[in-house]
Amino acid sequence: MPSKSFQIAALLAFLLIMFALFQLGTHKPTSVQRAAYHWKTRFERNSYGNEERDSFLDQHQIKKLYVKMLDVDYNLAYGIYPASETQIEYYNGDNPDSITYIPVVYITNAVLKNLGQDQITYYAQLFLRKALRIQSYTQKEVKEIQIDCDWTETTRDKYFALLVAMKKLLPGHVFSATIRLYPYKYHEKLGIPPVDKGMLMLYNITNAANPHQHNAIFDYIEASKYISRWNKYPLPLDYAVPAFSWTILYRYNQFNSIFTGDLEKSGLAQNPKLQYLGKGIYKVKESFEAYLNKEVYLRVGDVLKVESAGALEMQQAVSLAKRAGMNAQSTLAIFDLDMNELRKIPSHDIEKIYTITP
Repeated sequence: MPSKSFQIAALLAFLLIMFALFQLGTHKPTSVQRAAYHWKTRFERNSYGNEERDSFLDQHQIKKLYVKMLDVDYNLAYGIYPASETQIEYYNGDNPDSITYIPVVYITNAVLKNLGQDQITYYAQLFLRKALRIQSYTQKEVKEIQIDCDWTETTRDKYFALLVAMKKLLPGHVFSATIRLYPYKYHEKLGIPPVDKGMLMLYNITNAANPHQHNAIFDYIEASKYISRWNKYPLPLDYAVPAFSWTILYRYNQFNSIFTGDLEKSGLAQNPKLQYLGKGIYKVKESFEAYLNKEVYLRVGDVLKVESAGALEMQQAVSLAKRAGMNAQSTLAIFDLDMNELRKIPSHDIEKIYTITP
């Protein structure tokens, strides 16, 4: 017969196990800070034609929007110039909302290559002025500004100097910077942006210029190579996951251009001048003019490839975000707020993306 002390120990062990199971059963899933990107050239809120989008925001309790306000690029003819400046409607006093708006400025690496040291303060002022236009529409003070740039080792110093100049101009604001997977993993080589926090972009994994890649928007196996529990980034991080598609044009087996439009959803895929080769790939049999997000002349022999990221890819990206350290205090942003893409994703899958299970 077991001793009395053994019986007491066994009882305590049983009680501890039952308590742990009870705690596990009562520990409810929590939600991250829900956000989305608005990446169009016109921004409107609570206006005619946006009912579906606004309903999506309300249904999923999304209270934070990253709004692209400016694309900055460089070419020999214009120098550094606004490739795209988002149009905004001015506030009319109706339908106030509870959303926090964060303006985003996208800067190409070509801008940094051609940015003179004596121009840094001037362009820092210009970019911030363009970003802060959103305050006129929302009637809300901007608290955070995000800079989106895929910098390199050779442009790092000028990019970081630009960020420092912006912070000096607006010392009371939070500044965030997008972080691609390569500078995330190799931060000792690429450096840490001098900002308050980063947004880890869990998409655009491989090179779209390679016609043989699987999916340049998101590839779980490739993305996994960059994420490690032991490789902690020295900045607080938020996370962005993909929900978009694009069409890549290859000419003479070389990358030619990329379009935000999806030829399958636009109906262009049914054009008899295109031959379907399988796996989202089409070959041009007869030259013709087409429209994706802009006019393009397609030539005989051109190849079009449709790539997309939906519910599965978002869930896989979220699993990587958790591995990188995402928690209930983190912001998780869907890129982007395009209802052509999001209406294909069941509501429960969207909720799953924003939920952290115990």
